[in-house]
Amino acid sequence: MEQVEVLINLPSPSLNRTFSYSIPEHLAADAVFGKRVLVEFGRRKLEGFVVGEQPRTEVKKLKPILKVLDPQPVFNPELFKLAVWVAEHYMCSLSRVLNTMLPPLLHKRRSRFVIPLVEPESYESTNDPGILDNKALFTRLWEQGEISLRTALKYTSRESLEQLQEQGLVLLGGSYENYREYKEDSVYSPGIFNVADDMPRLKKRAPRQAQIMQIVMENEIDCRALEQKFSRSSIKSLLDKGYLTIRKRQLPVQRPSYQLTDEQHQVLNSIIQAISRQTGTEFLLHGVTGSGKTEVYLSAAEFAIRNGYQVLVLVPEITLTRHLTGIFSSRIPEMAVLHSGLPDLERYEEWKRIRDGEVQLVLGTRSAVFSPIPNLGLIIIDEEQEYTYKQEENPRYHAREVARQRACMNKAVLVLGSATPAIETYHRSLAGKSSLLTMSDRIDDARLPKVYIADMRKDFAAGQRSILSSPLQEKIAAALKNHEQVILFINRRGYAPVTLCRACGMISTCPHCSVGLTYHRDLNQMVCHYCDYHMPVPLQCSSCGSSYIQQSGHGTQRIEEEVLSLFPQARIERLDLDNSRRAGVQERVLRLMGEQEIDILVGTQMVAKGLDFPNVSLVGIVDIDGLINLPDFRAGERAFQLMVQAAGRAGRGEKPGEVVFQTYQPEHPVIKKAAAQDYTGYFMEEIKWRRLLLYPPFTSLLRTVVTSVNQTRAEQVAQDLKKWIEDLLLERDELITLLGPAPCPIARVRNRYRYQFFLKGENVVLLRSLGTYIVDTGSYPQVKIDVDINPLGTM
Repeated sequence: MEQVEVLINLPSPSLNRTFSYSIPEHLAADAVFGKRVLVEFGRRKLEGFVVGEQPRTEVKKLKPILKVLDPQPVFNPELFKLAVWVAEHYMCSLSRVLNTMLPPLLHKRRSRFVIPLVEPESYESTNDPGILDNKALFTRLWEQGEISLRTALKYTSRESLEQLQEQGLVLLGGSYENYREYKEDSVYSPGIFNVADDMPRLKKRAPRQAQIMQIVMENEIDCRALEQKFSRSSIKSLLDKGYLTIRKRQLPVQRPSYQLTDEQHQVLNSIIQAISRQTGTEFLLHGVTGSGKTEVYLSAAEFAIRNGYQVLVLVPEITLTRHLTGIFSSRIPEMAVLHSGLPDLERYEEWKRIRDGEVQLVLGTRSAVFSPIPNLGLIIIDEEQEYTYKQEENPRYHAREVARQRACMNKAVLVLGSATPAIETYHRSLAGKSSLLTMSDRIDDARLPKVYIADMRKDFAAGQRSILSSPLQEKIAAALKNHEQVILFINRRGYAPVTLCRACGMISTCPHCSVGLTYHRDLNQMVCHYCDYHMPVPLQCSSCGSSYIQQSGHGTQRIEEEVLSLFPQARIERLDLDNSRRAGVQERVLRLMGEQEIDILVGTQMVAKGLDFPNVSLVGIVDIDGLINLPDFRAGERAFQLMVQAAGRAGRGEKPGEVVFQTYQPEHPVIKKAAAQDYTGYFMEEIKWRRLLLYPPFTSLLRTVVTSVNQTRAEQVAQDLKKWIEDLLLERDELITLLGPAPCPIARVRNRYRYQFFLKGENVVLLRSLGTYIVDTGSYPQVKIDVDINPLGTM
């Protein structure tokens, strides 16, 4: 009898080890690496992952596997090795990482079953009439070893089964199988079907099936269309025989309509040479906005595919996947798209196609870095600087770092592309850890947009009270007159972020979070953007009773209203998280922008990066000051990146572009560098003070956040952890700086008080070991402790 190593599927770092189980003979063919199984762990029946197979070596008797839950493995050895690295690197449980790798549908059990947990001898010795009344059920269970829940309910009731489970006599469980096919955008095509031999036999025995095959042999047909004409049982029979197959509809392949520039050729040749060598080379492609990075990605991907490799392309936003899907699929039809906005069934089908090797290119957001790609040769991360590549919940992985590790494991080429690279990424290239490729010119002789800084203090002094400055209004009017498009960017959704009492100064805040409530005019409600608390708009102040309530500040909804009042003839749309939650809104807005059916688009970050609309001649950034003045050492970097990326949406076609930065701080150095679109100059200034203050990339940070419903308890635990760390560091000759603990800038979220402290040092291995120590030993009732290595936010 063989044995396997099983990882128990519980989210505890203390269970990042395996346990040996024997394989019963009837499960010998099914209990293989990468499948989930049901095992007895202590007195509990738990799910686990098979992560190792070996001949029987244990002398002691092993517990057997009770049930195999998956028809096929859900991960392969390469992804398991990657999961081990992620768990160690980000100090979390291995089972949590493995679950993160799977599409949501694979967490839903479908086939319900019942298995016996008692032997006939023990059953006969009981005197409980409630148990003895189920003799027919147990007889069937002993005969078959397992029966479906539907069959069990023929012998007894659901309540009785649950009582038997509570007594430990049976187990009610579920396995992961029998998911239906997702058939949107899919067609039926001929499988293995010999017309000369198979058609006569089919006409004689099943004329309806023969009729189906005649239709499909002439031309592949949409799945829904065929199912409306013929019974699903006939179609299923043909699928079971292999005569029919289901596959995604393919678009005709198009060739590029223009020639690469000299810069693009040089960059592409460097990437192609690295793909040919397959030595795990990393590139930073630093190209200004509109320099044609997407075409370089496509050409490199086509070369990799021609040479037998598969390609992974990551983008920071779902909006961009939808924007790029048409571009990539027209050149590489055998591609899959993965992101959280897909329906669960469609996401599972895409994942399955990738696992089965039916896909040449995968395009997706952060989680697509875990795609089960069999022969990965090229990884591309577009807009690599974006914060959305970092997951804020456990496991707190950064897709860029995971992709770097995966490229190393596969000896694949990694291309990081951006007009405004992360400070760490650019510093890494200057240090020789990656190769720097530069594209400094826009394609088709297009020029970078001209940037104007609108000093809002002058408008205020002149009595101008509009949200939009006079220069921006004038340029919008000129763009509309010339039938050109405009994008207005503000990184704040809703109508007004502050509602205050003018009599006493009281600000409406969330009762569960230490943040102000945002007024949403479309809902006519106050909304918390952290816990989604809603309340009616107050008519009186809850503190002084005054009725002098005023909404202050502005978000996307108020900008939309202002633009509509100033330019009533314009066609205006808004794109932010609030309206894009509705199915089809993002696709509709992007399509209308491409068809020039929108004159002015108002939006948040999702309109500020990666989008390519040649008729956009003007971009206005409405509130820069809110981007810069955040209590975070990365605030300046993030503001610079957003300003340059947003500005890059203008002038991407034949028409010259203009950009207006609205600010009350026109002399701010970050704004000046962004207006000059001088990344190198900004980097040199930023890296000086980071070196001086010993911030990344010269050190690493470990952030620990302690939360509890009891504020005193959260603060005390944070202080205890600090003392533990200080005692540990006394024994080591390492320069580690401890900052805090102190309340987080947002001190309370969802009724939980939050305290944080930071460890800063050059020895990242030591920082991770300290983080692991905190996770393993920091167990307190009603207290949650989270650690994060090199966090991108400190709020």
